[in-house]
Amino acid sequence: MGADLYIEAVHEPIEKKCRPLFQKAVTERNRLGALGDKKGEESAQKRVDRLYKRMFSKGYFRDSYNHSSVLWRMKLSWWKDVGPKCSKKDGNLDIGGVQWLLEQVQSRPLKKLTLEEVQKPSSMDGNRGWDEPKATQKDVDEWNRYFAKRKRALVAFLKQAITLHQPITCSL
Repeated sequence: MGADLYIEAVHEPIEKKCRPLFQKAVTERNRLGALGDKKGEESAQKRVDRLYKRMFSKGYFRDSYNHSSVLWRMKLSWWKDVGPKCSKKDGNLDIGGVQWLLEQVQSRPLKKLTLEEVQKPSSMDGNRGWDEPKATQKDVDEWNRYFAKRKRALVAFLKQAITLHQPITCSL
């Protein structure tokens, strides 16, 4: 589960073009799998993966509801902070809401992940531990780079919506 954000004017034409090709590739992969053709199935799966990636390559941003959430690293919540800004009618975040979110994201630092946080087990009281006791500082550094990259991607996505003067459809 996660937050799925779309700039429909950008995303929809790409999905419309790729969806039939994607579905055809899935059907072919499944057919080859049913025949026991492992090599063919693996090759078809690569095509499925490429088409899926292309289908969501533009006008789309996803942030999972787990420890990999970039918004959570900035002490923001898709439900508590962004959800109330979305239209009750269509789930859209209008341009004013997009500008607000961009300001929030740009003004908040990413909370740096620590080795202790990664190694800490999850608890019953709702604390999201990473529960990776064998994690190293290298793992933590990779995660921090991941979060920085995701923040840049979110900022670019929001700026694109503003430049195009397009609302964002939010599936939270």
